[in-house]
Amino acid sequence: MQLSSSMLARGLSFRVRTGLAFALLALVAFTAVGVVSGQRVRDEITQHSGASLQHMASRLAEAIDAGLFERFREIRNLAALQSLIGAQVDPQDWRALAERLQTTLPYYSWIGVTDLEGRVVAATGGVLQGRDVSARPWFAQGLRGTYVGDVHDAVLLASLLPRGADPEPLRLVDFAAPVQLAGRTTGVLGAHLDMRWAEALRRAALSTSKVGADVEVLVLNRSGTVLLGPSAPRPPETHGESLGRWAGAAPGLQGWSDGADYLTAVTATRGQADYPGLGWVVVVRQSARTALQPAVALQTRIWLYGMAGALMFGVAGWWLAGWLTSPLRAVALQAAQLVSPAESSSAAPAPRFYRFNEVAQLATSLSALVQQLREREHALLELTGQLEAKVQDRTASLDQANADLRSFGRSVAHDVRGPIAAMAQMLEVVLGSDRHPLQSPTRQVLDALQSECGRLTQLVDELMLLSRVEDQPLRVAPVCMQTLVEAVLAGLQDGRTVVEQPMSWPTVQGDPALLRQVWQNLLSNAFKFSSHSHPPRIQLKCQREGHDWIFSVTDNGTGFDMAQATDLFQAFSRLPSANGYQGTGVGLSIVQRILARHQGRIWAQAIPGQGATFHFSLPAA
Repeated sequence: MQLSSSMLARGLSFRVRTGLAFALLALVAFTAVGVVSGQRVRDEITQHSGASLQHMASRLAEAIDAGLFERFREIRNLAALQSLIGAQVDPQDWRALAERLQTTLPYYSWIGVTDLEGRVVAATGGVLQGRDVSARPWFAQGLRGTYVGDVHDAVLLASLLPRGADPEPLRLVDFAAPVQLAGRTTGVLGAHLDMRWAEALRRAALSTSKVGADVEVLVLNRSGTVLLGPSAPRPPETHGESLGRWAGAAPGLQGWSDGADYLTAVTATRGQADYPGLGWVVVVRQSARTALQPAVALQTRIWLYGMAGALMFGVAGWWLAGWLTSPLRAVALQAAQLVSPAESSSAAPAPRFYRFNEVAQLATSLSALVQQLREREHALLELTGQLEAKVQDRTASLDQANADLRSFGRSVAHDVRGPIAAMAQMLEVVLGSDRHPLQSPTRQVLDALQSECGRLTQLVDELMLLSRVEDQPLRVAPVCMQTLVEAVLAGLQDGRTVVEQPMSWPTVQGDPALLRQVWQNLLSNAFKFSSHSHPPRIQLKCQREGHDWIFSVTDNGTGFDMAQATDLFQAFSRLPSANGYQGTGVGLSIVQRILARHQGRIWAQAIPGQGATFHFSLPAA
């Protein structure tokens, strides 16, 4: 009962299932588009906003470097005052110069001059005047040269300088330079710069930012300590070499100590001119939620459109399924009519609901058709097997008959050659004897008979060679064509024929004896058919074409009509133009079969009365 209910639901819900399938496909497609588009927009926003943050960080780092360089140069120039005027400056004058400089830049918290023992002889506002500062790092470093010290909390000045309502502790950057006269150090000029100067630069960078909301700027020292900006959340674990790598990285999303992601840009200060810099790092960050809000909004819209599109596709699929079922019923009916009556009567009765499900009806009919096709295929396979067995039997019989025929041919040729040779030898003895002179008519008859014995002997030899060409195994080895050609020409040269050869010959792979027979037959034909020309000329060529070597033998003999050359390479085939020349018509057939065994071929070109050219090919490798 449960199975029947499932089948009934499957049969009656074809339109619904089609609509759901369309809706699901549309939903998957729109979801994929939303994910890809959202990620692409996210990457573009990350790149664009990251570049803006990077520009902001670079400008602030340059401003910090420029400000510290100016202070570095001011203190160094002021310390060189005695050397410039060539006289010692009075402490009161030192104090006046320092207070004027402090008035110019109020961020100087304190400026003072000490003697060589570290006692302050002049200072702005008289602060620390007469006190011993020899234990301070800036004094010891200032005796050696111009010095810039990193940020530190105020120690001596914390309680001496007025802070007003500012709750932040006083933090200072130290500057120091040696005071000299006539090349001799007389004291140290020191200055403390309030970090509120850098905080003002940081706030100015924030006020001019065009990146958007939730942008924060931090300044870190070389150990990763936050000097300016919010101390929480903390940046990633960065110190030493890792801080340098972080400063050199491209802007991107990074996780901070609060577990949230921030779009972060980092730039390190570099110093200017002979000011080496303090190794500070400027970090500009923006909450990923704020930076990527346009991408999230776009992705949300695409998903909403996707759901609406999926609903529309579902409705369209539902309608399309209803439209398709009407022709399916006709197809199912035709398929049912194709099933044989025996198959229909033996098949199990279909469930009642199949009458309402065109796809189920079509599936039942097609299933019966497939079964019939399988049975017929099985019968055809059996018939094919029987035919193949008969073909194999016939092929084996033909192979045996051919083998017997070749064996018979070799036996006949061998048996015939003996008597013919004996007859030729006896004729030679009779014709060469001087004891019994022959009459002229008798001698002519015996000469003709001796000539025919020679022709029969040649024919038998070529028949035996034709048999060996097909039966003997190939003995493949490197074959120098020049060596073969010169050996054949040495036995054919008559002193009249001009033979032109190429400058170089290739080496091919093949059976040396069989390839020599190829040249022997082609060159002997060329010598024979050009013997009546004046002068007889033979031209040999070779050239590389693709993966083959093409060899050519051209003579200026009698030639032949190409229309009569259809059986040129068949055994015992002789053209009308060959009449008057000795031959059996087997030579070219031998050449063709040798080349076929070497995966080569032969063809000819000729003009009657102007000669012929025989081309043959052999694989280059």
